[in-house]
Amino acid sequence: MRLSIFSRLIIGYMAVFLPVMAVSVYTIFQLRQFNNINRSITDIDNQIIEYGNKLSDSFLSQVQHERKYIIIKDDALYDQFLIAEKDFIQYFEKLASLADTRRNKDLLIEIRDYYSRYISLFNEEIEFVRANKSYSQDWYKQEKEKAVDGIMEGMKKLKIYTEQDTYEKIKRLGETGAKAHSVAMVMIIISMLFGIVVSIFITKSITRPLSVMKKKTRDIAGGDFDENLSISAPPEIKELSQDFNLMCNKLKEMDKMKSDFFSLMAHELRTPSPLLKKEQISFWKA
Repeated sequence: MRLSIFSRLIIGYMAVFLPVMAVSVYTIFQLRQFNNINRSITDIDNQIIEYGNKLSDSFLSQVQHERKYIIIKDDALYDQFLIAEKDFIQYFEKLASLADTRRNKDLLIEIRDYYSRYISLFNEEIEFVRANKSYSQDWYKQEKEKAVDGIMEGMKKLKIYTEQDTYEKIKRLGETGAKAHSVAMVMIIISMLFGIVVSIFITKSITRPLSVMKKKTRDIAGGDFDENLSISAPPEIKELSQDFNLMCNKLKEMDKMKSDFFSLMAHELRTPSPLLKKEQISFWKA
């Protein structure tokens, strides 16, 4: 079953439209990836660094007030310590919700453990101070220093890891952009070539039989009625060619009738019948 002209034109349009749609969808997909990476950098990495700095500041404030309190034993310093502790917990919870890699999550767990150790040591030391009991201040100081060093080292690693993640995301963004550009260009070229080939094929399938019919029309104008059209064409043109052949056969019959009539007339003129002669004589006498 041959396709109609309308169907062929629709196929041609789709052959051009679908590749363009594919390129558009791919471009939208890549843009969405770019947006996700940018959002990850701005909404996660930058905030991790920001809250990491706030966490460090709040912790250093705790350490400062804690050391002063052990020496001066002023409750106002302890109150400031509690305020800084509250800030630390708030910032830590925010960091925990932002951490999007296993490495950062594990690092935050390590910081939390060091911090729990630091708070536990300080609370124990407070009990000794408030009860005016003697205790090993040097040991508590050393243990707290270990906890402080662990926390600060963890915060430093968190910042380094976050900066590395940001760098990797920016690098991936550039690679994805270059790949998307290359793929888009290849898809555009292929779609254009495919569209051109399909358009040429469809146009040829329509214009070629019309050209044959045009030539046959000239042959008929020259008096050649013998050969019938037999072409491969869309149904509309195929029906037209069949009507064209029917017209040619009719013209051929009329041409034969005309030829036979002229032959008969020529024969009659060369050998007129007696009746015709009598009628001719009567005509001239009149």
